[in-house]
Amino acid sequence: AEEIRFCLAQYDEDDVIKSVKNYLSGFYDQYFFLKSEHIVTVQVTSYYPGDKILNAHRTGDISALSEAEKQTYQLALELVEQARTVSATQLDVELWLHDWLCEHVIYENPDMEVPAEQFIALRQLTCVGALLDGKANCQGYTDAFYLLGNLAGFEVRRLFGVAEEGHCWNIVKLGDVYYNVDTTWDAGYDTWDYFLQNSEGF
Repeated sequence: AEEIRFCLAQYDEDDVIKSVKNYLSGFYDQYFFLKSEHIVTVQVTSYYPGDKILNAHRTGDISALSEAEKQTYQLALELVEQARTVSATQLDVELWLHDWLCEHVIYENPDMEVPAEQFIALRQLTCVGALLDGKANCQGYTDAFYLLGNLAGFEVRRLFGVAEEGHCWNIVKLGDVYYNVDTTWDAGYDTWDYFLQNSEGF
């Protein structure tokens, strides 16, 4: 299990919990809320699909992966190999993976007004939807870049925050510095406005 803590600040507690539930339900089977003054702590007990696939890759045991996750894993490996083949540097590899997602995945936000037990089936929220279906919302874009980047040898993490509404993106460590990468916001545009931005550029 791991814990994620949210500071409420000026936000309403019920609104924060509802938003967090919508976000987490796409990735976690079980999660529990613990509330204290101005802090909501969420305990989660399962993985994002990207985490599950990476764990299988690192252990060499893919037996626990679903058929869709196995297909996602295979495609991800092929994309990383293709990126390495055409790239001169590691930075080029990272840019190629970013550009591939931006060019091949269409933004699609699923119907969130479904029973909680059905959230896990919404593939647009995951790397499975992004890579296999070519459709994802910010969570799916983020999970896909997380998977691809880590398979390519980068240290990639996910961030969740608020940009007018709930939003998810990645950070990548280069040297001793973390940079923001937002494939969702770059998708559909011939720019790299949100590729390797520091916090001041976001």
